[in-house]
Amino acid sequence: MFRHHPIEWYLAWAVVLVAAPMPLVYTLNISMVDAPPRLLVHDLGAAAYTWWLVAVALSSRPRWIDRMIGLPAVYTMHAVLGVLALGAATAHVLASFTMHPVIRWTGRIAWYLAIFGVLYAGLFMSGLLVDRLPRAARLKAKAERVLAHRVSVWVHRLNLVAIILILVHVHVIPRVARATGFVVAMDIYTFVALAAYVWGRFAAPALRPNRGVVMRTRRSGGIPVG
Repeated sequence: MFRHHPIEWYLAWAVVLVAAPMPLVYTLNISMVDAPPRLLVHDLGAAAYTWWLVAVALSSRPRWIDRMIGLPAVYTMHAVLGVLALGAATAHVLASFTMHPVIRWTGRIAWYLAIFGVLYAGLFMSGLLVDRLPRAARLKAKAERVLAHRVSVWVHRLNLVAIILILVHVHVIPRVARATGFVVAMDIYTFVALAAYVWGRFAAPALRPNRGVVMRTRRSGGIPVG
């Protein structure tokens, strides 16, 4: 049985899963001439990159989407997009081949970072593994003795390094670089996503007043409150 969710929840998922990558995929397909199987491989890479960008933008917890679907749904969407992006990127990497060292290693290193990021986040930044696998829970408990939370946050930000590597990866592929419309669209996607991340992570909290609203009060330990 499907759980009941507000219409905004379904719209948000439709946007991030389908609508967000479609312009980039469409621009790639009309800008490049190639056999359909090869175009599909490129399409998987474009979809993976889009989902990574959206996941990074969501990691700043935008207030407007928080108000629309709730913070737990934002966290779930961020995690699911990371896994889907890794799946699409894996198919793209395994089906691609190049002898150019820069093209090969920028793509491969970004892929390795994505694998590491998803595994690390699954172990240390969510209950996906530790709530189901006792060994994972024990490993997390041991690792947390030496790893501070800030270390986990910075490891998670390796997604930003992966994005830069993918950007270089695409720009140095001659056939893709000649697809000017796709490259321009990709640069716009990247700029918008990173700008949203920087704004939500750094600028918005600095401008937001630290104020709250008292909803109710209660007595605690015989001491009047409120």
